[in-house]
Amino acid sequence: MSDKDLYRLELLSLVSRISQEILNHTAINDKSLAEFVISLHQKSKTLAEFKAKLDEVGAGFEPAFIETLE
Repeated sequence: MSDKDLYRLELLSLVSRISQEILNHTAINDKSLAEFVISLHQKSKTLAEFKAKLDEVGAGFEPAFIETLE
């Protein structure tokens, strides 16, 4: 298995996990939303910055839920 294949497998696993967390807390089942949240997280250097980015897009997630995504 190449490094690229391993990266893709890890990313698929992460998307699945985040999708499940979003479903558990919001009853929304959307892979694209999970990928978007992961993208925002990757662009954030701190938890506060991640929370701010989610607020900017109107995510409306509870702070405790955001911390589970961290």
